[in-house]
Amino acid sequence: MEQYENVINECSKLILSIHKQKNIYILKNDEETLLKLKQLEFAVHVRRAAAYNNISKYFEAYEDFTKANELKPEDQEIKENIKKLKVKL
Repeated sequence: MEQYENVINECSKLILSIHKQKNIYILKNDEETLLKLKQLEFAVHVRRAAAYNNISKYFEAYEDFTKANELKPEDQEIKENIKKLKVKL
C-alpha cells in the first residue's frame, strides 16, 4: 500500500510541475512542447489513477481517468476503465 501512496504523491507533484510548464510554453507559443507536456500529463494521470484503484480509492481513480480521457479522448482503454469504475462508485 505504501508503494501506491508514493506513486500517488510523486504523480501529484509531477502534475503540478506540468501545469506550471504548460503555462510557460503557452506564453512562448511552443506547440511542439505543449503537445509533449499533454502526452506526459495523460500518462501521469493514468498512472495515478491505477494507483488509486489499487488502494480502492475509486472516486479519485475515476477523476484521474476522466482527466486522462479529456486529454486523449480517442483512447478506448481509458473509456473502459471509466465504465468499470462507475460500477464501483
